[in-house]
Amino acid sequence: MKSFSLLFLLLSLSQAHASSGLISKLLTKIEKNSTQTKIAEQNQRSLEYGILSQKTIFNSTGYLRSSYSNQDNLPTSPFASTNTNIKEYEAGYQKLWTSGVQSNLSYLIRNSDTAFPGRSNFTFISPTLQLELSTSLIQSLFYDRYGHNLKNLELQEDLAKLDGKVEKKQTLVQALLDFSVLLEQKEELRLQKELCSSTKAQSENLSQKRKRGSVSKREYLLGLKDLNNCQATIERLDQSYLANLNAFESNYNTSFKEFSSPDVDKLFSEAQVAYQQISTSQNEVNISKQDDVRSLELQVDTLKSKQDELNAKTKTNLTLEFRSGLSGINDELSDAQQDVTDAKYPFVYVGLTLDLPLKNSQAVQESQSNFYRLESIKNRKDLLTKQKTSRLSTLESTLKKDFVIYEKYKKSVALSKNIFQEASRDFKNGRLDFNSLSEFNKSVIGDQKTLASHRIQLIVRVVEYLDFFQFFDTYL
Repeated sequence: MKSFSLLFLLLSLSQAHASSGLISKLLTKIEKNSTQTKIAEQNQRSLEYGILSQKTIFNSTGYLRSSYSNQDNLPTSPFASTNTNIKEYEAGYQKLWTSGVQSNLSYLIRNSDTAFPGRSNFTFISPTLQLELSTSLIQSLFYDRYGHNLKNLELQEDLAKLDGKVEKKQTLVQALLDFSVLLEQKEELRLQKELCSSTKAQSENLSQKRKRGSVSKREYLLGLKDLNNCQATIERLDQSYLANLNAFESNYNTSFKEFSSPDVDKLFSEAQVAYQQISTSQNEVNISKQDDVRSLELQVDTLKSKQDELNAKTKTNLTLEFRSGLSGINDELSDAQQDVTDAKYPFVYVGLTLDLPLKNSQAVQESQSNFYRLESIKNRKDLLTKQKTSRLSTLESTLKKDFVIYEKYKKSVALSKNIFQEASRDFKNGRLDFNSLSEFNKSVIGDQKTLASHRIQLIVRVVEYLDFFQFFDTYL
């Protein structure tokens, strides 16, 4: 019931932001446009068809066969045949069953014409209806080798689907983080331009004061230096922003222009709302149902079934063969077929074959290799479960505080801007020198960088938290 309510909540969240939500619009476009999600889908399909090809060993198959032979025989005695002419036509149906039994049902018609010296040819038609069964008594019937093989392939199918989903989701998550970094750079560039515009006005003010002789040359040159540094910083930030913008658009095949006036505050607000709605929903997280944990669990199950199959292959191969059928013979096919119908010439064959050495050394080595790989995956799964449990507990206890810290940093930026505005007025009125004003300018930039750094890290943690509740699954 809790998982249903969580799913309903996530669907409600995605639908609520479907038309105007920046996050929803971004994830929807990335899922649709990104080449990486297409590659993940194609890799998944490739694995699935590869697994299906391996399962075809259990498919039923039929065959048609015809042959012709003509042989002149050596005259080893006065009564030996001189020539044998044989035509054969056969139809069959065969299947490997999951029990390990190989079956073959066939119907053969042989038309034979043998020539003898000094007398007429011996000609006959002989139909044969035959059922063949063979199996490895120990490997297949007692240890269910092929049953484990089929189970292994089915688990591989489930694993391929889950890993494909995980790969696509990782693309969405990374795209969201890259997008937030891009918006943060855009915001930094906007603020730098704003401050640079103010610095330019202050530098012009210094230039006028210098002409009147009311400021020292040192202060005038300091103003030129700050303006020059400010303009260089804008050019550097602009280049970095452009490089990351091009990288984003090429990596995700999505144009930044598709989003109308995106800004980091809007993105952050949506992430905050999603966090608050999920954190207050009272839904519990089942760590064992997390996709990466489930992937390792499926790998464990897959390797277990593989281990059972390999253990069966290491056993003694004692093959039982059974053939039974009915034959007929006559000059005419209808009369020969009547012999088959009347079961006039039944036959049966039973054989046992023992392979030596008694154990398959290659299968033994493969079994040992698989065993240690299985133990490794088990330990990885246990470790990941503990790590995710600890990480979720940490996020639940710190995220709320992180938002409080964010608000404080945001307030500090606002205060720094107000202080800088007051300092600018004081400078204009001659109550503050340019060097002091420059320090206030640097304080705004420093506080903004602190806010940006915390906001980026907070978005990363919120995204990580949302993923515990399968937030991104609704976009796949």
